[in-house]
Amino acid sequence: MPSSSTHMRGWGYAEWTDPITGAVERVKFFNLITVSGDQMYAERGAGITGAPNAPTGMRLGTGANEPAKTGADAVLGAYVAGSTKAFDPGFPTSAAVGSVRRITYRCTWPAGTATASGIVEVVLTNENPIASGAGTSGNTVARALLRPARNKTADVPLSVTWFHDTLGA
Repeated sequence: MPSSSTHMRGWGYAEWTDPITGAVERVKFFNLITVSGDQMYAERGAGITGAPNAPTGMRLGTGANEPAKTGADAVLGAYVAGSTKAFDPGFPTSAAVGSVRRITYRCTWPAGTATASGIVEVVLTNENPIASGAGTSGNTVARALLRPARNKTADVPLSVTWFHDTLGA
């Protein structure tokens, strides 16, 4: 009997835009999908009643511990005030990219919001409604580090585009 498997790969990029020159600094990242994220994708895909909510937005942080599937490092280490954000209009999206099914999420923090030094982490949350604060491991779908850490001053917009690719074999 042939074997088959399905797995997910998460990755994306954060973009800081210089307000004077318009130059964009792009930082690529890979993420770790948490145990809660695994459960959400599996149970929603199977149509199980009471499955966890679909992703609803993102949060930023300054904690630099490596992401973990569960526990304290599956959530933000240090929440950036004002960074809880619902997805941009039109997101998430789903598209076939070759043999991959790609889900794309995007959040934009305009100038004047989520201002902080040392932003180095971002999480994808399925909390509904989204509340301010770090969230919990139960509502964190995925966590990623943005290295090196960057500052978001009051005049700088930031956007994070996040992809989850389902790879069937």
